[in-house]
Amino acid sequence: MPEGKSQQETSQRVPRQAVRQRPVRRGWDPREPILIAAALALLIVAGVFYWWRFETETFTASPPLITKVAVEFGPWLVTHWYTIISGGPFAGFYVEATPLPWWAFSEAYPRHAAYASVTGFLSALWSSTLALLLFALWARLKPRKRMGGWPTVAQVMAGILVITAALVAILGFPAAGGFPSFAGASTGPTLTWGPGIGFYAILGAFVATLFSSGIGWEVDRRMAGLCWSCLSPVSGPKCGFCGSIQ
Repeated sequence: MPEGKSQQETSQRVPRQAVRQRPVRRGWDPREPILIAAALALLIVAGVFYWWRFETETFTASPPLITKVAVEFGPWLVTHWYTIISGGPFAGFYVEATPLPWWAFSEAYPRHAAYASVTGFLSALWSSTLALLLFALWARLKPRKRMGGWPTVAQVMAGILVITAALVAILGFPAAGGFPSFAGASTGPTLTWGPGIGFYAILGAFVATLFSSGIGWEVDRRMAGLCWSCLSPVSGPKCGFCGSIQ
């Protein structure tokens, strides 16, 4: 009798365990839209601030004068900075900033026209990534609607575009200007170059997209009833093919 009773209790525990697993398999994880929104925010920051810049600085002793010329490149805007700092009895400074779209900048400053192809490519990648993440966020704000996993695919594609944009910036900007590296400095006259806030923001967007797509893939896998290890169909807490605990 005790053995029969224990078997009866065991048979009754199975459906209870299945009921407990339903919230895990409901098709929605709140962390996913939060991470997508974070990636979108970082992407917007990357669209506003510059990704890479270079600056030249010259100094004259008589009269004491420091002249700085800097160019900041973003996916849409390119800003030309001109700064004069004077010393002596007529001490003062003058700053002039000229922000232009990348296609107009190459016309206004022909000697920097080689950068137009890099910034143009970045603007196309940025726009495509924005569209993919907006679609993924719109889809993931609706629980239980996975849309066949397409929003997760959109997140993966957005991550690929983001890291591609970062590589284009790392390789393209120094090559366009003849710089030996992505960041560095030299003297005579003083010349510095390197990444800016927008570049670090795009790296952060890649990390957020990487985690959100990982969560999306995990939820899609559970909804489809696939093993995380071998992707075989599984209906219980343990895979019957590879033995992995789900």
